[in-house]
Amino acid sequence: MSTRQISLRTRIDPKTLCPSCDSKGRAVKPVTIESLVIEAARARVGRTDGFRFCAEPSCEVAYFHPETGDRFLRRDVKVRIGQKETTPPRPVCYCFDHTVEEIEDEVARTGRSRIPDQIQEKCREGLDRCEETNPQGACCLGNVRRTLKEAQAQVNRGAPVDAVVTQESNETEEDGCAMNTKTLVCPTCGCSLVRLGVNRDQAPTTRWNDEEFRFCCRGCADLFVTDPRRFIRETNDLIVCPTCLAEKPQKFAVKVEVAGQEVHFCRCPYCVEAYRKDPDYYLKRLEGVIPYEGVLGHEGCCVRPG
Repeated sequence: MSTRQISLRTRIDPKTLCPSCDSKGRAVKPVTIESLVIEAARARVGRTDGFRFCAEPSCEVAYFHPETGDRFLRRDVKVRIGQKETTPPRPVCYCFDHTVEEIEDEVARTGRSRIPDQIQEKCREGLDRCEETNPQGACCLGNVRRTLKEAQAQVNRGAPVDAVVTQESNETEEDGCAMNTKTLVCPTCGCSLVRLGVNRDQAPTTRWNDEEFRFCCRGCADLFVTDPRRFIRETNDLIVCPTCLAEKPQKFAVKVEVAGQEVHFCRCPYCVEAYRKDPDYYLKRLEGVIPYEGVLGHEGCCVRPG
């Protein structure tokens, strides 16, 4: 299960806004500028740190510097910027060369696409280089899944968008593989498996619609198959706070920029403060890389006494 981007009704720092279109820009690391901006433009500006990426389709600015006012335009970037292109091919995954048209064609033929799963598997193998290949400086999986959902909605024209079930697993992520923050959420009850102490190997599994789902207990797995579409709809917008491991609907979560990356948290300000002190620990725990006993201990979820 993948999270969607949310807009927060909080005051936006004007320095994060593109000076050309007033859209909020995403912070990118120097390696993104060094890899993707042509040498002549970099030489003209004389720096690669502190830039933000503008994804607004109608804006010619690709990167802007909030402090100096320096800008790199679309023509300064070595690759086509998928968010800004209106004609094929429109890149959507730069590490593994997938386009919007490729996903749309697969959905038109089969009603689905395996591309998101293929990308995710390659990311798990450490084959991604998002900061060096993707103009937004981060993983493409969020963009890929949005493209898939839009393509499926178009094929199923006339049906409500939220009734279109995509090929998503019950793995929630913070902007995909760039931060390695994938974590499992039970698609029936919405509980974080890490919080409960259920690791990937322990989790009961069920296949539906050619996808494997993992659950906190066999009871949830059995209940899921009675109405999978309903349970996916009810749990597909949950995020897991990396600090307290609470599961929250996105409308009750906040998105905070930490070290140039946007991370979803519960509303507790302590969680953000604690995370900033040791982000590597919290990210690895969220992914299940660091052993964590969980609130129910090593026995996992729903274990009957005696």
